[in-house]
Amino acid sequence: MAIYCYANLAGEILEKHFKMGEAPQSVEFVGEMWHRNYAAEHSTKCRPGAGWPMKPCVSTGVNATQANELREFYQKHGETIEVSSNGDPIYTSQRQMDRDLKRRGFVNMN
Repeated sequence: MAIYCYANLAGEILEKHFKMGEAPQSVEFVGEMWHRNYAAEHSTKCRPGAGWPMKPCVSTGVNATQANELREFYQKHGETIEVSSNGDPIYTSQRQMDRDLKRRGFVNMN
């Protein structure tokens, strides 16, 4: 999912998530039309990294009884990735997540 920016007539910015390439040119939000704002998508008004740190990543987590093992694994490899009590990693950036997935043999399909 990618973040797309929309602006209303007052210049306020709205961030919406759509599949890559499937964002409409305008959306209705709270009874008014918001139009796609390409300039905001390429500025700090609409930050692509705003979703970080990521919520605990359940799909790459381990059983809660193995959480300490995963913490030790990260420590051994010099990573600063937190692990929730349920055994799910909490990534702080896309780069950190990609590096971890590669190291652990996962493939990110989306």
